[in-house]
Amino acid sequence: KRIGGRPFYFEKNATQAKQAKNKRAMIGYCEDIKSWTISISTYNNEAKIHNDDPCTNFTYLAQTTKGYDIESIPSSEWQTKNGGPAPITKWISNECNPGGGESECSYNGVCNALTKKCDCTEVNGMYFFGPRCEYDPPCKKIAFTDGEDEFDPLSLLEDGGAPLLLYGRPVYF
Repeated sequence: KRIGGRPFYFEKNATQAKQAKNKRAMIGYCEDIKSWTISISTYNNEAKIHNDDPCTNFTYLAQTTKGYDIESIPSSEWQTKNGGPAPITKWISNECNPGGGESECSYNGVCNALTKKCDCTEVNGMYFFGPRCEYDPPCKKIAFTDGEDEFDPLSLLEDGGAPLLLYGRPVYF
């Protein structure tokens, strides 16, 4: 899911108590203040949660950034809406819980009980990827233009039929 062209994240495994109160945690990017925010969603329905605005009703915000990688923001750079320190000590572990159900691997894989890593699902010969299988399978080719000229497309670099990943991202040449 995306808000303003950026991904947003919401709590899928809310406890029954939170679900009864229609509350789920949500992380989104607020373009107005150029910052990631953490808020409590007023929607419990996944189809409606994208109606929440990360620029309003947030509890915590990160220092100003243009970055897309939420995990690259140190916990020390988060603060409360009023400017106080935020009690964020670490981000989500890349280890999955084998007994945690389908959501442990974003509904795109299964948690390997031995490695506690997600084994991502294959779709048409390509696999979802990311620590939690959160990314769609990569494109085989990327073509682009600067508005005037078209450039030669870039091809996905593969190793034995699997996409070559560097820092968890596909590599193109």
